[in-house]
Amino acid sequence: VGDSDQVTQRLLRMGLTEKQIQSLGESSGKLDRRLVVHATASGLVAEKLTVPGQRIESGDLLLTVADLSRVWVEADLTSTDGTLVQIGASADIEAPVPAGRPLQGQVTALLPYLDERTRTRRVRIELANPDRLLYPEMPVTAVLVADLGTRLAVPAGAVLRTGDTSYAFRLADCAPLVPVIIRTGITDAAYV
Repeated sequence: VGDSDQVTQRLLRMGLTEKQIQSLGESSGKLDRRLVVHATASGLVAEKLTVPGQRIESGDLLLTVADLSRVWVEADLTSTDGTLVQIGASADIEAPVPAGRPLQGQVTALLPYLDERTRTRRVRIELANPDRLLYPEMPVTAVLVADLGTRLAVPAGAVLRTGDTSYAFRLADCAPLVPVIIRTGITDAAYV
């Protein structure tokens, strides 16, 4: 095998096409030192790891290309809320850039540990990003849906908290309101 055959074989192993190899020496009969390399996947360039004129070897990483058509959103939940969310739960993702409506996602992972500093549990939500509105490290708001079943609920303003004790008031037959000690459960902005 001649030197040119060895070079051709090496270039083929590097991922160049026959057409690219043929075009390398066509213009003036000598080897052109510039080469257009096509990515094997489409996406956005997330990181450029080369500079013009740099020598590259087989296996060198030239660019990092990110496919942002599907993305992960990682959300931190309080330790209480983290126990309510299950894999497969739906989530609405609201981005600072208005999309006209929240993007729909689904919980795909519940990370099995609590952050010791914030006491939160992280969940991963996967969603389609067809208009490329979301990008890495972008802050978003995630609204997760959890089935709580049937529970007794009262308006948050109807609960009086004094230290470790919570009270609600019951209307007695012929008496004024009677305070009743209650044990609270899940709480949101509107209901306890």
